[in-house]
Amino acid sequence: MPDNLVVRQGTTTTLEDNPKGGLLEGAHQTVHVETFADLVKEGIISSNAVLEHLLEGVKKSTEEAITSRDTFAPFVAVRGTSLPDLRRFGSFTAATPQANPSERSAFWRFARGVSPSAVSDLKATTNLSTVTPGRFDHLGVISKFHFADVTVESNAVLQVTGKVQVMLAGDVFIKKGGKIVVSGDGFHLKASSIHGEQ
Repeated sequence: MPDNLVVRQGTTTTLEDNPKGGLLEGAHQTVHVETFADLVKEGIISSNAVLEHLLEGVKKSTEEAITSRDTFAPFVAVRGTSLPDLRRFGSFTAATPQANPSERSAFWRFARGVSPSAVSDLKATTNLSTVTPGRFDHLGVISKFHFADVTVESNAVLQVTGKVQVMLAGDVFIKKGGKIVVSGDGFHLKASSIHGEQ
């Protein structure tokens, strides 16, 4: 059973990749994602049905992108590579209305690196290291925290840094003046409820 996390008034608690000792170390897991199905297994995507919806959405948006002349003129590269940016995230979002933004973002983090020629054959069980050559070693490790409930008291900060991608919790309550600060992108907070004090 996970423990509660309480960030005391006027303090900062940091969720980072390698916490040492105590409550945070006990709540931390390093997860290795090898397939899209692992995202369901780890609770990042809520169900196999949502995963299938996302797979169909990426296939549809990729097919539309690679058959449109406008995709390649002017040429825009994926940051840090010489690969063309297919500019398909907008159409992927439109094609996946049944997924919530957190699930869509987590899925996209892996799907965007798949070679466009391999997208049409993607399945939940596809080994991602075979379709995202050179990019998967970095992407395949997710840092995850699991708490029963989280309370951020007044003027307290829960800071999320490094490769932390997921925090699972029951109820998250942020008191007046408290805040959650995330450094970087791709962080997903999955909770039964999230509410704050006005």
